[in-house]
Amino acid sequence: MTNDRIIYFTTRDELLRLHASCIVCFKAEGNYTQLILLNGSRYTVCLNLSAMEDALARQLGDDARRYARVGKSHIINLQYVQHLSVPRQRIILGDGTGQNFAVPVSRDAIKTLKSLFLASSKPQTQ
Repeated sequence: MTNDRIIYFTTRDELLRLHASCIVCFKAEGNYTQLILLNGSRYTVCLNLSAMEDALARQLGDDARRYARVGKSHIINLQYVQHLSVPRQRIILGDGTGQNFAVPVSRDAIKTLKSLFLASSKPQTQ
């Protein structure tokens, strides 16, 4: 995540050239996917969410690990996770300076993410 990769997507009429770090999340909309950017912009691309996962892996390689699929409807950028709420079943995404985005997810997905973050915050022993 140290270098910001450029990724490309097509809408019906446009080619989007975006910095991967600007994408907060992807939201499924039937056979399409809505990209939600940090500045609040939204674009709809001609890929379903599974195809989007493949496109991210193909274009970003190992950097695609910055994203995680949380349920059937969302892929989130892990660097923007600010708040996990198990009782409310939602994740709040944002950078702490601008607008936030609430993503509804299952309790299991939130618990899995919580474990992931807690495990990565523990000091490594050798």
